[in-house]
Amino acid sequence: MLGFYRMRAVFSHLLFFVAALPLPAQSVNGGAALNRTPFDQWAKDRADTSMGWSLHVRHAELTWHQRLLVPLEAQIGIGNLTKRPRNAQLVIYVQVQDSSGVRYHHQDTVNVSRMEDSDREDHIEYSQLLFVRPGDYQVSAVLYDPASGERSVRQTRFRVPELSKDPFPELWKPLPTVQFLDAADPPDLWFQPQVRQRLPLVAKPGHALKVDVLANLTPSEHLSASLRVQHRNLSILLPVLKVLAGLECGGSHPDICLMDLSRRRIAFEQRDAQALNWPALRESLSNANPATIDYRSLWSRSLSAAYFVGQVERRLGPSKALIVISRPLSFRTAQAVDPPRRPMSSDYRLYYIRLMPPPPPARLAGWGGAHFRQRRMRLDHGGAAGSRDDFDSMVKYLQPLAPRVFDVDSPAQFRKALAAIVVDLGRA
Repeated sequence: MLGFYRMRAVFSHLLFFVAALPLPAQSVNGGAALNRTPFDQWAKDRADTSMGWSLHVRHAELTWHQRLLVPLEAQIGIGNLTKRPRNAQLVIYVQVQDSSGVRYHHQDTVNVSRMEDSDREDHIEYSQLLFVRPGDYQVSAVLYDPASGERSVRQTRFRVPELSKDPFPELWKPLPTVQFLDAADPPDLWFQPQVRQRLPLVAKPGHALKVDVLANLTPSEHLSASLRVQHRNLSILLPVLKVLAGLECGGSHPDICLMDLSRRRIAFEQRDAQALNWPALRESLSNANPATIDYRSLWSRSLSAAYFVGQVERRLGPSKALIVISRPLSFRTAQAVDPPRRPMSSDYRLYYIRLMPPPPPARLAGWGGAHFRQRRMRLDHGGAAGSRDDFDSMVKYLQPLAPRVFDVDSPAQFRKALAAIVVDLGRA
């Protein structure tokens, strides 16, 4: 059951969700029971009872998955509903119709007994989240009591505009128009394994060019034991990796490598990824718990910088491109490391996507940027990135290789970085 929560709690608990896959018809359904429901008739006759409730649509926001997220919210009055038997279940049916007339359906159930436990509020709040494409939509929702036959209909419209100055307007084309999403637990919450559609990131270089992605799993050496910091890091890093895995360069897909810098090991590696092996990646995360680290790893942390440089050298060479992803990382101890050796040929590309730590989320904690109210930072398309380098050891070790540095603090900045990288790869 998708979350029904008190109003003040809903955005801090309902985080991520599962896609309802479209069926090959003009109506995309969310279950057999919904197929047997005369939804169209109910929506037309608009029979209403004293089931006091309201339906609202929040504005769409871009997520780290590079998908537009729309929350549908219903406030349901507690007073009337608690008069029903404690074992009663209410059903809420939702239909979203796009501008082409295609309808997408979803259904959910509400336990009255659980609502009675939601004291201290005069209503509860239901939130159904959607991935959508830009366009115009009509929403119809029915709250239904199967025992008594009572039902109540609410309808509204909403519009999702195109992104302003979108560097990648074509990314929407192959995506489903509407996807209903259900709640999930971390780390599935951040990765969304059921959302399988690959974004059309295609670079066409003039010659063969292999792309590697090297992502740093350690958010900070100073805070490496903090589970909260690690979760914040993963909530951004996992969707970023998922997007980059779909990058196609000259007919091939990237090799994806997840580096556990605190333990100086490769936690996960997949060649020619295209679609990441989520079960294997998920298991690797369970073995990288920041709260547990062996004494040997702690004792030899002074070797972390040399390990990072070695991984970069190993993956960079002629006719190769390397995308490094990391939060700014400052090592506790001074580490004398030889600068990385430049490849014999200058025919290589090195990009550094520096994930700048966002401020605490205003709502929807953990969604990974969908609802963060973030300050905008400059996107640097080349060379050093000013004073931010002072607290980032990673860029210090990459600098001899002349990386292109992208400071990314929001999904919109990530989108700009993606566009710049795809264009640059196509020029190779």
